[in-house]
This record gives sequence, C-alpha cells and structure tokens, in this order.
Amino acid sequence: MGPSPEVMAWNPGIVEMTVVCADPNEAQTYAVLANELRHHFASHYAQPTVLPLPLHLAALLGEYVLPLNTIIKGADDEEFYAEDGR
Repeated sequence: MGPSPEVMAWNPGIVEMTVVCADPNEAQTYAVLANELRHHFASHYAQPTVLPLPLHLAALLGEYVLPLNTIIKGADDEEFYAEDGR
C-alpha cells in the first residue's frame, strides 16, 4: 500500500525541555513532573499537550477572558478607555 494523500494524518512534534535548577539533583525531578503534567494530568485530551497542563491552560485563557481596557484620564478629566492597553 502506497501513500494516500486523501488520508488525514498527525505527526507528533518533538518537545525539548530545558530544566535549570540551582541543585542539579533536582533537575530530573522537575523534568519528570513537567512530563507527567503533559501526559497524565491532561487526561481529557487524546494526545499529550505540548506544554505542561497549567501552562497549556494559561495559554488558552485568552480565548475565554475578555481583554481589560485601561482607563485613562484626559486633560479635561474625562475618562476614556484605551483599546490598546496604554
């Protein structure tokens, strides 16, 4: 059977984690923790997430929370909302 361009496929990407710790003995512990948070704690996803679950959910937070506008007082003390957050 040869390649079939009509069939959808998914190729997992390679994930590289760099763990920086003051104590080198803790690096493996933190790497295992991050990997467990990708695989087992994200059980409602079919595949492991690229980021550990807390970071994955934080990245998705922007889809569910409306951006906050900044209140700026003008020269005549009139308040208005800045659209760009400045």
